[in-house]
Amino acid sequence: VGPPPPENIWFVEEDVKDNVVPEEQKDAINRLLSVKNASLPEQLKQDVAKAIAKWRKHEADVGSPAASIAAMSERIKYLHRHMRANHKDKHSMYGINALINKRRYMLKYLAKKDFKAFKGLVNEYEISTLELMTDQQASHRGWTERNARRRAKRGKRRFPPYHQVE
Repeated sequence: VGPPPPENIWFVEEDVKDNVVPEEQKDAINRLLSVKNASLPEQLKQDVAKAIAKWRKHEADVGSPAASIAAMSERIKYLHRHMRANHKDKHSMYGINALINKRRYMLKYLAKKDFKAFKGLVNEYEISTLELMTDQQASHRGWTERNARRRAKRGKRRFPPYHQVE
């Protein structure tokens, strides 16, 4: 990974740009070629590259937890914008949910290993820490055992031998 991406998507060498473009038109051309006028996928690529460049630990780092979480957060923002416009797109909804869960597990790991980077990412991307601390399936886990215990206390059913009534 080289230097951070330029503000213009279409990179033109400085010596060629000076010879071809008159001075009064440089501002107009820079506005035309700016990232603001790019398509959304191109803007996403730029945002992901900037996020990785900000959170990497060394020059060739693209896979550290902090850089990966930053890239995932940018993709989540992009998909969130897409979901607002296309609320019936269920396949994208599954994709954004998978990304959020992957980011949640990575953030839990990062909180254990590097708390300073964790706090920085949570503050920058405004990630809810409640999302991290809650287990989505915890309320459903253990229902069969709980219901079997209740039935056994009421005497409605025979209780399997591996479940002991207290």
